[in-house]
Formats: sequence, C-alpha cells, structure tokens
Amino acid sequence: MRMPFRPVLLLLLPLASFAQKTVVPGSPDINTSRLQTGKSKFTIYYFKDNKWDVKGTYTNDLTIAGNELKFAVEYIDDKNKWYRSRLSIADAKTFSPVSYTTKGLKNSLELKFGNPITGKYQYVNGDKDKPVSIKTSEKFVDFNVAEIMLTTLPLTTGYKATMPQFYLGNSPDSVVSNYTIKDVKSFIYQSPKTGKHESWLLSLLEE
Repeated sequence: MRMPFRPVLLLLLPLASFAQKTVVPGSPDINTSRLQTGKSKFTIYYFKDNKWDVKGTYTNDLTIAGNELKFAVEYIDDKNKWYRSRLSIADAKTFSPVSYTTKGLKNSLELKFGNPITGKYQYVNGDKDKPVSIKTSEKFVDFNVAEIMLTTLPLTTGYKATMPQFYLGNSPDSVVSNYTIKDVKSFIYQSPKTGKHESWLLSLLEE
C-alpha cells in the first residue's frame, strides 16, 4: 500500500499541540479512549458518464477487549472475483503491533511482531510455504491500523507529526515508511444525510 499526498477528514477533537514530533506506539499523544468501536460497511462505487456502478464493499470492525485491540477489514468486489481480508492485533493502550494476518484468493500472510518479525506466506495452489524473518530496531505501527490511530491524536490547527508504519511489500529490506501530517485545518463537512459536522481536515504524505 502506497498513499499519495491526500486530505483525510476526521471528527473534531480537542487539545492542542504544535511542534513537529514522531509518534510511535506508547507516545503520550495517543489516547485510545477517543476510538469508537463497532462495525461499519461501505459500498464502493465507480462513477462514469453520470452513472454510479457498484464495484464492491468494504467492511471494517474495531473491537477492544482488555489489553487487546483488534481491527479487521474486508474488501469484496461485486462479482466475488476479488477478495482481501486483513486482521491486525495490537496493544489496546499503546498501539504496539502484536500480529497481522491477510488472506486473499491466491495466498495468505501471517506475521508476529517482535525482533525478529516472523511469519509465513501460504499459497492456495499448494506451493511451498515461504517463511518471513525481518530484523528491525525501529518502532512503528502496523499500516493496517495507522489511519485509525490518527483519530487518537490531539488534533488541532497547526498539529504536525510523523508516524512510522510497517508494511511488507516486495522488499523485506524496506518495510518502514512514514505518514507525515503536513497540515491540519478546521473544516465543516456537509453530509447529505446528517447535515453539517465540525471536522479536522488532515493533509498526509506517505514517504
């Protein structure tokens, strides 16, 4: 997953902080009491020639029990020809990653976080499992929960921060990148369903 420079809309939250900083698991800026648990389902549309076509669904489910935070997401296309699920488990207070699992139509990946990070790829076609072992001394958040961690921060106009995130792509030698909050602005979001909402508009850069 690579994310270009883009705005992210979040609900209005109190408190103030203006200095550029690095936010890692356990940072005092993280306040998980701001999280809203529950399950949400979204329909994905493709808009062309003034026509909206359904392309699939996206579902996420956030639960917190004791010291364990679970965040599950699922993508399904409209013809059930493409599927991907992700499950992240993290410490409920610090966001320290514990494990990550993703499954698709062709393969799956399981990771346990530590030093080293260990896991394996498994393949539906019967190919031999591929082991994973990655050593890193960096602190980071699992990419799958990075965006919900944004909602735990003390957002206000002028807040700036960098969040290291872990994502295992094609190269095990480059697994940590940064979400950088470049700008935060007060914003009024106009919903066609529920009206006006005071919000924060974040400009994020992944680098």
